Amino acid sequence: VDAFGFSRRTAVASLSLVDRYLYSRHKRRHVDGRAEEEEHHKDDFQLLCMTCLYTSIKIHEPNVKLSAEAVAEMSRGVFARDDVVEQEAALMKELGWRMSGPLAMCFTDRFVDLLLDMDGSWEEEDAAHLRWACRGLCEASAANGQLVSCHRSCVGLACVMVALEDCGEEDPETTVDELIMSMEEEGVAIDEDELSWCLSLLWTM
Repeated sequence: VDAFGFSRRTAVASLSLVDRYLYSRHKRRHVDGRAEEEEHHKDDFQLLCMTCLYTSIKIHEPNVKLSAEAVAEMSRGVFARDDVVEQEAALMKELGWRMSGPLAMCFTDRFVDLLLDMDGSWEEEDAAHLRWACRGLCEASAANGQLVSCHRSCVGLACVMVALEDCGEEDPETTVDELIMSMEEEGVAIDEDELSWCLSLLWTM
């Protein structure tokens, strides 16, 4: 992604599509009474990852013209254009065409904005470091399959909490409590159990 100049958000969105697709298939098989572990051939997984990146580029990089033929060529003959097209159709069907939901980093950006509005004492350099730390945690969390079933808002808030501590905030819990109160006043509820679960996973990364 970096080599081609695509945004990191595109890469995170691509990983999100991969996780959501696999999670949805596993969940559906369980409901259908086929809970046995599904085997994934390496080539199938490679095709899925390439297709998810291709789809994310189309959504998040509107100025980039990338064809299914070009994606197939990147596979060095492993896949054909029709393989990419068919996998993309399967992806969209499995996810019910919900291809561009909010990412955890979208929430962290908004949460940090709220924090800075609530506390005007942040220096510009410190605020930039907080955003950088949040973004790094969001990118890392995208590779953790255990977080796929969590609300992106909870993952984003957990990233902010960990980033605050990493940035040397003296009382990050109080800061986040004030943020949560502000959110609740706007009618946004946070599942504290889910938030704790997200935090426990982030701390082990």
